[in-house]
Amino acid sequence: MNLMHTRFLTASAALLVASCATFGPDERALTEFDGRMKAFAFYDYGADRAPMAALTAFLTEHRSAADRRAIEPRLLAFAQSTTSTRAARQHVIREIGRVGSAAAAPALIALLSDAELGDDAAMALETLAEPKADAAVLQALPTLPAAARGRVVALLGRRRAAGAVPAIVPFLKDADSSLSAAAVAALGGCATSDAAAGLIAAMPSLKGHALTASWDALLSCHAAALDAGNANTANAILLALEKNRAPTHVRMAATLATLQTASPQEAALKAAGLLTSSDPDAWTAGAHLARHRTDDRSLLAVIAALPSMPPASQVAVLGIVEDRRLSVAAPLLARLSGSPDPAVRAAALRAMGPAGRAESVPVLAAAAAEGAEEGRAGARKALRLVHGTGVDEAILGTLRTGTPVVRIELIRAMGDRGMTAGLPVLLAAAGDADAAIRTEAIRQVGALAGPKEWAQLLDLIASTANESDRPAVVAAAATAAARQPTAGADLALRLQAASPPAVHAALLSLAGRVASDATLPDLVRAATSADASTRDAALRALGAWPRSTALPALLDAAAGTNPQAQRLAARGAMEVTRKATDLNDAARIARYRDLVTKLGHDDDRRMLLSAAGALAGPDALALVAGFLDQPPVRAEAEAAAIQIAKRSGKPDAATAAVLQRIAAESTSPTRKDEAAALLK
Repeated sequence: MNLMHTRFLTASAALLVASCATFGPDERALTEFDGRMKAFAFYDYGADRAPMAALTAFLTEHRSAADRRAIEPRLLAFAQSTTSTRAARQHVIREIGRVGSAAAAPALIALLSDAELGDDAAMALETLAEPKADAAVLQALPTLPAAARGRVVALLGRRRAAGAVPAIVPFLKDADSSLSAAAVAALGGCATSDAAAGLIAAMPSLKGHALTASWDALLSCHAAALDAGNANTANAILLALEKNRAPTHVRMAATLATLQTASPQEAALKAAGLLTSSDPDAWTAGAHLARHRTDDRSLLAVIAALPSMPPASQVAVLGIVEDRRLSVAAPLLARLSGSPDPAVRAAALRAMGPAGRAESVPVLAAAAAEGAEEGRAGARKALRLVHGTGVDEAILGTLRTGTPVVRIELIRAMGDRGMTAGLPVLLAAAGDADAAIRTEAIRQVGALAGPKEWAQLLDLIASTANESDRPAVVAAAATAAARQPTAGADLALRLQAASPPAVHAALLSLAGRVASDATLPDLVRAATSADASTRDAALRALGAWPRSTALPALLDAAAGTNPQAQRLAARGAMEVTRKATDLNDAARIARYRDLVTKLGHDDDRRMLLSAAGALAGPDALALVAGFLDQPPVRAEAEAAAIQIAKRSGKPDAATAAVLQRIAAESTSPTRKDEAAALLK
């Protein structure tokens, strides 16, 4: 083979590789990816994690730049979809942070205002590898809602984004104290000379938490300035702390900056000395030194001195142990959890979450169940977080031997930790002699149940030996049903089988919560049952239906002769009409008209007027205007008419006539004024 031929083949191979890199995965791979995304869309906590693992494996396998460019739009569309579960969207958002590009930033920014996903979007933005993402975040910052700005300011500080400081500085003087404090912390994270200058300029106007946070932020800037050899900035910070009368301990911490050049071991010994002194100002300086100038190994010298420290120093060091997840301190944490000082007890219990071990479980369970009130919440959180070899086994072991209140805390922790391996133990506890243990165990079975446990919950509805437990079992089954694709069909089979009235009523109640079309025929039949408990349970279930398919049966029952069934059905029909996702406003108004003659109680008429008042247009107004001649509900009719008129824009002749009547005849000065204002 001659040299030219060899070069030709080499060039061809390179072209082929470049072509693959350019075009990314083929259609078959993308189809496979879409299938995995579809399978993952309904994932929830406690469910089978296989779809999640399959999705992560695909993203790990297809990691070239071209692959990511082809896949990223699909991930973003999934994250923005409202048809997927919150858990699935949260995981995909985290994956975007891991594998995404700067092009993902706008979509993540749009999610920052989402109450459920905003924190996940902020974390994803924080972990995006491409610095270009910072530009998109900075550009969007002025246009974001107030609730989202704090998240963005914080992540800019953590990313130390280029150009972030000028964008953050204006928020130092924001009227929202939490946003001002977030800006202070973010500038401390940036720790540049410009950040220090912004903090120094704003110090005279800072108040409350923002002011106290500025001291730590300036100390961080001071440390960074010393590391960079920037003596001018370091000296300016010291002067500002003095001029603005920062607390002695803050000025002392800055003065101790000479230790910045010390080794971690030297810094740890100095910190231990400061933290065990009798000078409160020295405690803060020692804590700052321990947090910022030691590594995990050298910090052991500080941890060893914990028993000799005053409570304030102990709390500070326990916070460092918690943040660094130093499980080597677990025995000492257990000891300090019995401290006579409540702040030390609470800090030790909190630290046992990230820094605890298997032997921490009995201590945490006892504190959560029987400890002082101020430490219980921290102990519960720590039980959820504690990790490591043998922790789950320790939970199960303590569950067998603990007191009833301790067992309840451990059962709750099993659910919080997603311990599906403990489901057999939870099912056994569902038959415990202690009612409180049974109730909590049943609830956590519902939170963790898979297909097998779902069937066992259905069995338990019928077989429970304690009638008072049945509502808890129904609630747990409803929680579990959301993760079972066959829940509706399974429940329909149970409804069609013969069962005692109380059991049948419980299954009907569950059917209302599951709201599967497979059970609707059974509910419709049961709504006409001669057995009152069966009939009423069916009507309540139909009244909770999320779609209008339940309305015919409810309207039939509302037209019946049994007063109790009639009222249950009428109220249920109003609720379905109000919430049904498949009805437009015109259809809602038509259904409300069907109900008008079936309402025998003024409270029910008030309920209808309240619902109709949320609509708009002449038909809605005509509906509520018909109640103006009924004195018991006239006030509600007037209020509903005014709300409809407000939503309907400029009043037409019919609307004006109703408003004129209210303005002239209402006994409420407020409603008279509102009606008159709408006529102008």
